[in-house]
Amino acid sequence: MGAGEPRSASAFRRTLLLVLLPFGAAYFLSGFYRSINAVIAPELVRTFALGPAELGLLTATYFLTFGLFQLPMGVLLDRFGARRVQACLVATCALGSVVFALGDSVAALAIGRGLIGLGLAGGLMAAFKVMAVWLPRQVLPMANGCFMVFGGLGILSATRPAQAALDVMPWSGIFLAMAAVAASIAAAIWLVVPEQPEEAAARPTRIADLAQGVARIYGDRQFWRYAPVNVVFFAVGSALQTLWAAPWLRDVAGYGRVDVGNALMAMAVAFAAGAVLGGLTAEALRRRGLHEDWTVGGAAVLCMLAHGGLMLEIPWLVPVCWVAMSLTYIVVSLSYATLTNWFAPALAGRVNGCMNTLVVTGTFLCQYAIGGAIGLFPATAAGYAPDAYRVTFAVLIALEIATFAWFLLGRPRGQGSST
Repeated sequence: MGAGEPRSASAFRRTLLLVLLPFGAAYFLSGFYRSINAVIAPELVRTFALGPAELGLLTATYFLTFGLFQLPMGVLLDRFGARRVQACLVATCALGSVVFALGDSVAALAIGRGLIGLGLAGGLMAAFKVMAVWLPRQVLPMANGCFMVFGGLGILSATRPAQAALDVMPWSGIFLAMAAVAASIAAAIWLVVPEQPEEAAARPTRIADLAQGVARIYGDRQFWRYAPVNVVFFAVGSALQTLWAAPWLRDVAGYGRVDVGNALMAMAVAFAAGAVLGGLTAEALRRRGLHEDWTVGGAAVLCMLAHGGLMLEIPWLVPVCWVAMSLTYIVVSLSYATLTNWFAPALAGRVNGCMNTLVVTGTFLCQYAIGGAIGLFPATAAGYAPDAYRVTFAVLIALEIATFAWFLLGRPRGQGSST
């Protein structure tokens, strides 16, 4: 079992619940806030007269602060432990949600959105750090995949449930309510999650030691084999699901508001299902002697096919492709667990932080670039030009193909552990 396993199985299970449920609730917030702008975007556009580039930038501000803090957060997780770091961050999310709710300008909204992104920067990485300490290394791909279902539930809550909430309260009321939820989760993490005595003894204290670990990770060839495919597939999938799927469904597929909400909800369910199924598939293949690369590669192929299917714009195929994309792009993120196992456990926080710095920064750039590219085309009476989506999606598919080829060509002859 993990380094910090309690002596009895029942105590281990109890501690695992005390650890994962509060961290899972924080990751739920991450999924919700990442996706909610897809639902409230029409309200923001009307209220603040936003163009597509401004809407993309405002939404992407979450990913900017989220991404910029990944590397420092990985160092903080290895130095101070996940409980204290995550509790402080989620409290920052609560503050950002209040600022966003009360904002009366685009600048104020961007500051609030940025604080939310900063506060949720540890949503996944802190949990990965905890699981790397508590769980056997061979089950990390399955555990990481199953944990991601919390994020899927957060995305799900930001679809039809959020639309229903908009019928009874303004979007600012939703953000104030979620601020109270975030504050409660921060308190629960601080008060309930146990501290790890073994973790305290192993923490590096010198800045030079912490920086040396980061340099070692970024200098590793295996890390750079996984980084491009992980960055591009998550960036494209997340940017589309959390913002641009809704206007595409409206402008290209001709969906109405209710149909868009139904499609977003189906995509959120698929995301959650994909997280679990990806982890279970990786575990099943591992028992048969197959590396999790088979799961990652298979998911990448299916995701590319789904994106290609959207380019055909066949009415019955549209919902199938959006669901398939949401089901598969998250599975590519199983490579986080592969890299965690590749390095020593003491580097777990920094490994995930190094990767997530690239992933989230890539998502910010992708989110903003899609808006900028769409804005280059003249708008129509109904919304954005369909040709704008076609050209943009073609570029995104080309990036996916290129990074997948790099992933295949870089496969080593054998898998090992760089400890």
